[in-house]
Amino acid sequence: MKKLIILFFSSMLVLAACGQKEDSSSNDNNEENKQDNKQKEDSKKENANKSASNTEEQSTEEVTTDEQQSSEEENKNLNYKNVTDRDTLVKILYGDYTEEQKVIAYNSAVSNDVIPQGNVLEGPASAAYESSLRVESGEEKSIYDELPDDNQPSDEIVDRSNVMDFVEDYEGETLDTDSYTFKEPEHRDDGSWGFAYYTKDGELAGSYIVDEYGMVSKFDEDGIEE
Repeated sequence: MKKLIILFFSSMLVLAACGQKEDSSSNDNNEENKQDNKQKEDSKKENANKSASNTEEQSTEEVTTDEQQSSEEENKNLNYKNVTDRDTLVKILYGDYTEEQKVIAYNSAVSNDVIPQGNVLEGPASAAYESSLRVESGEEKSIYDELPDDNQPSDEIVDRSNVMDFVEDYEGETLDTDSYTFKEPEHRDDGSWGFAYYTKDGELAGSYIVDEYGMVSKFDEDGIEE
């Protein structure tokens, strides 16, 4: 009887131990399942974030590319033959244009008083533009300010006695009477003076007209102003 009681309690202990082991195993499996589910959820969130980030980057790149293309198209359509503002000139000078087009744009800007004439007579248009900026700021003195103008209006009254003097001042030298014959100046109806000159063979070589202010105009043998 005593042995039966001992055997009974031993069986109960074994069953209890097995139950605890099963409970422990079940708990471990539950923990593992929770961790697996959490990892899967984290992985899904990470993939979703990466996808959203890639989509945003792709969208940004597309917008940037579109803006660049639009800007390039706009720059290509600039009128380099008639430049009326400095911003347009800069875009042409440092844009995708030929050097000839850049020179035309620079000269147009000078003619339209966008910038002063620079001192660079040869070389790229961008160098001439940079010289213009230095002239504008006072860093350089324009060489054109120092050039004399031989054909400025005069306060002196023009008459028969000094018409030739005005022409010689205009030419920068005395008239070549050895090669040409100069006719006497004639007073014209508009107040100006004019005279023609001929070769020694008697062929018309050209003529001059001096207006009442001393401004000289020179014409060739066909009457075309030079």
